[in-house]
Amino acid sequence: MKKILFYTHLFEDFPELIDEIRDKYSEVEFLYTEDEEELKDKIVDINAVVWGHPKESVLEIAKNLEVVFIPFTGVNKLPFEYFKERGLIVSNNHGNGIIVAERAVALSLAVMGRIVEFHNDMKEGEWHRRYGSKNPFDLWTSLQNKNVSILGTGGIGKNIARLLKGFNCNIMGYKRKINGEMENFDHLTDDLTTALNFGDIIYIALPLTEKTKSTINLENIELLKDKFLINVARGEIVQEEALYKGLNDGILKGAAIDSWYNYPNAEKPYELPSKYNVHRFKNIVISPHAASHSFEGKKYQLEYTIENIEYYLDNGKPKYVVNLEEKY
Repeated sequence: MKKILFYTHLFEDFPELIDEIRDKYSEVEFLYTEDEEELKDKIVDINAVVWGHPKESVLEIAKNLEVVFIPFTGVNKLPFEYFKERGLIVSNNHGNGIIVAERAVALSLAVMGRIVEFHNDMKEGEWHRRYGSKNPFDLWTSLQNKNVSILGTGGIGKNIARLLKGFNCNIMGYKRKINGEMENFDHLTDDLTTALNFGDIIYIALPLTEKTKSTINLENIELLKDKFLINVARGEIVQEEALYKGLNDGILKGAAIDSWYNYPNAEKPYELPSKYNVHRFKNIVISPHAASHSFEGKKYQLEYTIENIEYYLDNGKPKYVVNLEEKY
């Protein structure tokens, strides 16, 4: 009998989905734990574990372990060498891709529309109007008919492109290897400079790997002159100093950032997102790495995880497998 252990709040959040897979695979034992001490007891003889942030010291106890299911997309902090040594399969999913894409478009509308800036100023009575002036209104920037570059053409990037079609955008996708697939994109390129020059808005939707770290950096930030930068991937893909320089030196027309460099924890629950005071600029919208944090986003994460589990039970291997060499 296969044993699959869930160590994720998603198990309790959507019990109806768990009931469905239990009914479908009555010969499989599905277990759940909500704390690490109990996890150590239950993981000993399981075949697969659903766990977003697995630790080597705990996995070592699981002698029958075959697969680690990550219930979301990002895997950059996993112990890849350990997985390779153990011969373990790691499976993630892009179930929240459409939700993160929605957030990316919302962030771009917010910063381009100066929504947060105008909101904050109106609380002080400032209407951004100059009556009697030749230019009475402070203008915001429309997303309509813009050139857009999306760095990363996976589940998030494709969905950003699909949503932007409603704004009649001309969309270029950037990826390291062009395979001819043009889904939702008008153009594809494997040249970063071409992509950065093309877009009025640059979306970051890349996985964080050794090759993508500091994709936007001090050497190429000047290419983003008068452009908007939207990051819903990982903070380190944009070099921290380059983001500050882009805002401080007036290079960027604006930025909307959901992924960061400093994060809070149990010992330090309040934390500014960067060592630079980027949050003080008026032309930035900051978000607490919450692009997938909706009811729908969490449900999709579990649905896609269950799809992976079913594929594993039916075929001996998950549908979506992380490349342990490429680390995504």
